[in-house]
Amino acid sequence: MERLNLRDELKKIEDKRRGTGQRHSIDVVLMITIMATMSGYIGYRAIDDFSKRYKKELIAYLEIEKERLPTFATVRRVLKSRVV
Repeated sequence: MERLNLRDELKKIEDKRRGTGQRHSIDVVLMITIMATMSGYIGYRAIDDFSKRYKKELIAYLEIEKERLPTFATVRRVLKSRVV
């Protein structure tokens, strides 16, 4: 049986946001959302709280170069855009 990597699968999702000004790839935004939700952080504000609380760990784990996580507005925009 083939092993799947969640992040690699999330990278395959079409990102319907405009290309200009995009700082974070779709897989990063969705990984943070999934991790937050699995940790009991439900809702946009809660996901933002999760990101702030675990900022250093998320940056290291997701290998984010500029050490900036997606904002509340970015997460909300991605989730409302019906990408999934």
